[in-house]
Amino acid sequence: MRKDKILCKSLKTVETLGAVSVICTKTGTLTKNNMWVTECAIGCLDMSPRQAIDRQITANSKLLSNTAVYQLQSVASLCNSGEFDVTTSRLPLEQRKITGDATDQAVLRFAQTLGSVAEARAMWNKRYELPFNSKNKLMISVFSLRKSTGR
Repeated sequence: MRKDKILCKSLKTVETLGAVSVICTKTGTLTKNNMWVTECAIGCLDMSPRQAIDRQITANSKLLSNTAVYQLQSVASLCNSGEFDVTTSRLPLEQRKITGDATDQAVLRFAQTLGSVAEARAMWNKRYELPFNSKNKLMISVFSLRKSTGR
């Protein structure tokens, strides 16, 4: 990193970058802290966010309420520390402010395109959470169903 004239302010940054195998960026992703979901996967099926939305619309039209895309939306809504700023709730989704890191913001926006994050969160009680950290490289969230109706 020194050879490339990169100055890291903390050892944690070096440790985290050491665990990274791929960095994907476009203009503004790293410099403006804006990230967007560009691909998702359910099992062996890779798809774009648009394809996931289309699958969700198709499921809704067939009155299917427990599809893999619904489950993806629930996980993206629940296992996320991002929060929408209520003062920007009337703005288009891409302009709404979200508190949280760039990854949580991107995943939360994606979840909202698939369905209501507020509805998903209202259905579940968080019982336990072990936040993500660079040492474990995982997070754990445990939820229990709050109400039996809905998806």
